[in-house]
Amino acid sequence: MPDAKKKPAPAGGGGAAAPAVTSRPTKKILIGVALVVLLEIATIATVAVLTNKPEASADMPGFAADKSHELDKIKEVLLTEGRFPNNLRGITYLYDTQIRVEVKQKNVERVEARIADLEGRLMMNVGTIIGQAEPRLFEEPHYVTLRRQIEQMLRDVIKPDIETNETLIEGVLIVELVGFPSG
Repeated sequence: MPDAKKKPAPAGGGGAAAPAVTSRPTKKILIGVALVVLLEIATIATVAVLTNKPEASADMPGFAADKSHELDKIKEVLLTEGRFPNNLRGITYLYDTQIRVEVKQKNVERVEARIADLEGRLMMNVGTIIGQAEPRLFEEPHYVTLRRQIEQMLRDVIKPDIETNETLIEGVLIVELVGFPSG
């Protein structure tokens, strides 16, 4: 009776059984997802290793600390602070002014000494630039024209380094320039 153990044929007829539909993912899909995840992890790790360069530290033996980059950091030095008149609008305006210069750390002491030596001349020159400025220049974003004029005046007065011919002034910042009628 070997026929008694046979399973009955499905009701749809035909002798072939329909493949079973499973809700589990197949091994090929799981392996593919795992490979993609591993590739992403490897990519992130590679980028992290390539871009992470620790700074040399004096605490670490065998590494000499490079301090030259600290000398090239930009510092701000006060150039002048005060009230300067401008009467090109028909009435006299006084401008509360604070101007700073950007200087590399290695040049800070020289520039501060030079500013102290020429304080009166520099205040007069800044006062002249502000006093002769057209009203539209006080409305410019970041006072670009006034900054350029003051920077040029500074480059003429505070000469470049004789040995390296490097300019001592990196830029000018007009921190405050508020005008109000004087009368």
